Amino acid sequence: MRVDPQDRPAIPDYELLRLVGRGSYGEVWLARSVTGVFRVIKVVRRSWFPSPRPYERELEGISRYQAAASGRPRQLALLHVGRNDEEGYFYYVMEPADDVEAGSAIDPDRYVPLTLKEMIARRGRLPAAEAVQIALELARGLAVLHGENLIHRDIKPSNVIFVQRVPKLADVGLVASSESTMTCVGTPGYVPPEGPGDVAGDVYSFGKLLYELATGLDRNRFPVIPKEVVRSPDAPIIRELNTVVLRACDPNPRERHASAE
Repeated sequence: MRVDPQDRPAIPDYELLRLVGRGSYGEVWLARSVTGVFRVIKVVRRSWFPSPRPYERELEGISRYQAAASGRPRQLALLHVGRNDEEGYFYYVMEPADDVEAGSAIDPDRYVPLTLKEMIARRGRLPAAEAVQIALELARGLAVLHGENLIHRDIKPSNVIFVQRVPKLADVGLVASSESTMTCVGTPGYVPPEGPGDVAGDVYSFGKLLYELATGLDRNRFPVIPKEVVRSPDAPIIRELNTVVLRACDPNPRERHASAE
């Protein structure tokens, strides 16, 4: 994504190289530090919010996440948080995702972050054993958030990145206290019937992610299981995983798993 140099925010000690993502809540840049290390920086602008409070809530969510995730190997490393009130934005510096082709050997001109969505698009349905291992790592990471009374609010394959081949939940700006009243976020198809915003909502979204991981189908096909999966050597593992998915995605939040743990 090409951006006018004048539109690039000024981040102390970093050169913003390329815009690699953009959404409702921020811009994601590949950056290089003064020591030559590649990082990813998310910039959140005050002008994108209808009032100051939602903007401040996003910053509060980042602060809570940083306190809960510091030093945890399954959490996305949040290296620095800063704000520029004169220009009307805050930002946070993170470890970068692996490149889809080159892994940790990042070429800034060709860099494409390796997300779970990208992996499924390129490889299709993953072998069951690999799917279960990814699921376990993500569940353990999400359990840390739930144990700290935090929720993610937008779990989906595009918000899972691989760092040194370890899957981690990204878009941490959406993390918030489960006791807070937050702006409505989430992605259709992953949002539970009652709406997002609590642990049960995270469990539902995670169930839909597992469904896509195990079947290779879009989440809107749930609960369909392809015939080729039923007949595959992976079928016994998929059946077991499917029982987890069905409970996680129960329409009644009281019937779901109590947490990612």
